[in-house]
Amino acid sequence: MKPGQNISIKQNASNEQLQSCLEKALPGAVAQTKNIAPQFKGATDSDTCRKIFDFLLKKVKYDKDGFTQKIKYPSALLREKRGDCKSYSLFIAAILKNLNIPFRWTYASYTPGVKTPGHVYITTDSGCIIDCVWGKFNSEKQPYNKFYKSMNISYISGIDDGCAPSLGNKNCVPMGAINAKTALLAPGRNLFRIIVQGNLDGIASKLAKMDQAKIATLWKNAGGDAGKLSADIRKGSSRPSKKLGLLGFIKKKLASKGIKGLGATDAQVAQFVTPAATAAGTVISGPTGAAAGASLGEVLKALMPILQQLLAATAAADMTDNLTPPGPLPPVDDLEGAASQSNPAGPTAPGSSAAGPTAPGSSAAAAGGGIAPAGGSNKMILYIAAAAAAVLLLPKLLK
Repeated sequence: MKPGQNISIKQNASNEQLQSCLEKALPGAVAQTKNIAPQFKGATDSDTCRKIFDFLLKKVKYDKDGFTQKIKYPSALLREKRGDCKSYSLFIAAILKNLNIPFRWTYASYTPGVKTPGHVYITTDSGCIIDCVWGKFNSEKQPYNKFYKSMNISYISGIDDGCAPSLGNKNCVPMGAINAKTALLAPGRNLFRIIVQGNLDGIASKLAKMDQAKIATLWKNAGGDAGKLSADIRKGSSRPSKKLGLLGFIKKKLASKGIKGLGATDAQVAQFVTPAATAAGTVISGPTGAAAGASLGEVLKALMPILQQLLAATAAADMTDNLTPPGPLPPVDDLEGAASQSNPAGPTAPGSSAAGPTAPGSSAAAAGGGIAPAGGSNKMILYIAAAAAAVLLLPKLLK
């Protein structure tokens, strides 16, 4: 085998793209393990599986990926001696393929109500389970939801532009890792764009006075389209400011801790961002907006240098303990995920004031991630509900 190689794939991949890239890495992994596969051959398929399981448990330390997801070739896995479920599974699949033992990729979710898989392992067609993360041979943690993908389907599909595991492919740039986080921030980006176009808290007017190149760079890093945000800022800044209280809420919380003016560190600001953003999603859309609000919190953290400037431009008189429903908002027709927003009629009870932030883990957050203003017609509900739930569960995704 050649020294440690990683898979070449697109950045900002979704969960489905992670699955695809893992499966399409198989040909390259098979080529790498061709010479070592025979040493795992046992008298029976079960014996072979046991040898693979024992080897990985002894030689490779489990190392859970964070926001940046990595899929390692067998060569990299053995060189670095650490990896997670994706890299374990790729190694196991490659050995089994070399030994002509049919298997299935096994994708599982352990969270009730969530079908997006957070874990992958290998099951042979004869029923032997190899899950080195679970740590018990021929055993699996009982999943909430589980589905299989055949070895043959994924193997025959080969390599496409989204995933190029071939070591000799000169047309791809080796990334070694992908940032799964930004792919899951679409609900928050959509909500931020709605806030900007509506000029809530005068955010668009404030952004219009800032370094546009810096805004564009940070927005791109958060997975967004800089051109669209720039247009949002132009539209929003031409409209009168409407009170929301997002910035004033964060500033009031900082002041309650004795932090005033420009003295707040990024970490100090960050601790109040998620509850404030979750509350913003709720007052704009009702309970279904809480999950998108939590996603907005992650977007704001990614935009922290800009958020700090927005807070600095927020007057002390705007500090508040509660967020205020902004009422009807202008439509935004080019949201992500083929979503659309039409005839937004504002919250169910215009003029009422939110009592405070809704915790991300509350029943409101669990209700869904739609950011459609209550009473309005909006086709983004289903898309946002699924994507926002994924954001909330990101730390558990693809362990």
